[in-house]
Amino acid sequence: MNTTLAELAKTELFRDVPDVILRQVFDHTALRELALGEILLSPERANQHVYVLLSGALSLRFDAPHSPEVRELAAGVSVGEMSAIDDTPPSAYVIAKTPSRVLPIHRDMLQQLVEESHPIARNLLRLMSQWIKANTRHIANDQTQIQRLTATIRRVTAQGLDQRIPTGPQDRDFAELIAVFNEMLERLERSFKQASRFSGDAAHELKTPLAILQGQIEQAINQAEAGSPIQIVLSGILDEVRRLSGISKKLLLLAQADAGRLRLHRMPFDLTASLQDLVEDARMLAPQLRVSDDIALGITLQVDGDLLRQALLNLVSNAIKYNIDGGWIRLAATQHEQRVEVRISNASHGIAAADSGMLFERFYRADPARSRNIEGTGLGLSLAREIARAHGGDLELEKSAADEVSFCLALPL
Repeated sequence: MNTTLAELAKTELFRDVPDVILRQVFDHTALRELALGEILLSPERANQHVYVLLSGALSLRFDAPHSPEVRELAAGVSVGEMSAIDDTPPSAYVIAKTPSRVLPIHRDMLQQLVEESHPIARNLLRLMSQWIKANTRHIANDQTQIQRLTATIRRVTAQGLDQRIPTGPQDRDFAELIAVFNEMLERLERSFKQASRFSGDAAHELKTPLAILQGQIEQAINQAEAGSPIQIVLSGILDEVRRLSGISKKLLLLAQADAGRLRLHRMPFDLTASLQDLVEDARMLAPQLRVSDDIALGITLQVDGDLLRQALLNLVSNAIKYNIDGGWIRLAATQHEQRVEVRISNASHGIAAADSGMLFERFYRADPARSRNIEGTGLGLSLAREIARAHGGDLELEKSAADEVSFCLALPL
């Protein structure tokens, strides 16, 4: 047996095949020499042959000839894909990784060989079985990688930008995608930290100057003649300074929440009594509105009372400011087995669909609010939700009738 015939006998497809059939194959085929980098199979052209690799090495690649290598094919393998059976083009590129020699076998000859030679049919079935098993493992691995990627994306929040997807040797097909995704998360995390740090630093630096300015203005008002023009002007300035001080405090709390450093001083908190106080405050602040309540008795929570009171005050303040003439406000609280729900509702002209998804965005104010010159910063709802989430709860805008708005604050027991 000559060298080329011996090489053919060692291949996967022609193992244990009689010499007479091997010689028949050589009589009807022509050996093909492949130069380094030469494309053997391509999605751009249909293929009618199965190529038996006698020597050298081939490279399997997807998408483009210069894409990362998926697998190296060593001597002895047979390549050709389904276009050896029908007329569809290959789905991948097969390129000579080194100078190689292949034996092209036309699909008609392959069919004839299968019909005439039991060893070739058996080898072909074994190769098909190996291909199915390999691709089943490949698909399962792909699904695992997709599930890992999906799970990581779901964990990405303002407090979870440090998430990264680890990679290993089994991740070749997704390595580029995972690397790009991790780089994107790194840039987002860096930008978010810079923005959060700026907000926190700015709010902290403004705190002391605003407190000094407020004290000096209050002193000047006391020294000015009662009812004088200068006292009126200073009173207006004092209101704006107090407003800026409030914005500064909210920004500082939000920056701490973004960084996961919102400190909670948990103590027993009488939620029932706090809500009842808010009901009385609302009646005094808005005597033109009908204020009702349905508050369960004896609700006590282990929370940061100051922060939770701030969140509830923000909600009640909004219910007053964004009400209608002759409208109403309703406060309700119910206790369940594992959580407490507080609902604060008010009469309203309704919230546009475009605005409802933006209500918790910082500094966002719907157009009707701007047109009516209602005081506010657009930070109250955002801060209230961050306070709720810091306690393991949440704040949501509930679906309600077109003429009302209802927020539900849920907190764990």
